[in-house]
Amino acid sequence: MIRRISSLLADTVVKTKKISNQEREIYEYCLYVVFNHLIYALIMLFTGIITHRFYISFIFLLTLIPLRMFFGGAHASKPWICTFLSYGIGVLLIVIIPNYYNYIPEFIMPVLMLMSMIPIILLAPVDNKRKCFSPQQRKNLRIKGLLFLHFIILSFVLFFRFELKNLYGTIAFCVMICSINILLGSLQKRKDVAK
Repeated sequence: MIRRISSLLADTVVKTKKISNQEREIYEYCLYVVFNHLIYALIMLFTGIITHRFYISFIFLLTLIPLRMFFGGAHASKPWICTFLSYGIGVLLIVIIPNYYNYIPEFIMPVLMLMSMIPIILLAPVDNKRKCFSPQQRKNLRIKGLLFLHFIILSFVLFFRFELKNLYGTIAFCVMICSINILLGSLQKRKDVAK
């Protein structure tokens, strides 16, 4: 359905002569990506609202999406796998894991956060065969990503200081997921290069 809407909108823009027919496919793909991200964000926020965890869902989106955008990592082989993993991780971090924050010793989250930052600092950004970075893109993404990581660390420290377990826990788990994705992406890239 999203693909059909994107296609119809791209056709409309071509008919109004705002873009050429050669650019149509690019616009359709861009619209498809934007709609997918928008729908994902709305569903995750809605999940947060109905489970009374809006702030967790907001922090989840504010943390994980930029981390993934700046640092890259593994990509699923099929779109449905990516969708399943994305929604599964969202539900896991918004609905399930917060039920256990009170059972996790307080010192674990800063340790998790620090351990998870090691692969990010050493390996990121990680591209793949579907999305390759030029040296300049890699440099820009790394700078922007590390600046964003500073913001994430500051947020984590503030939430930790004010004992907001659900919020600093969400950040720690988002950074851990990004770290795992970067490790998997690095392994995937080595495997692709070896072929």
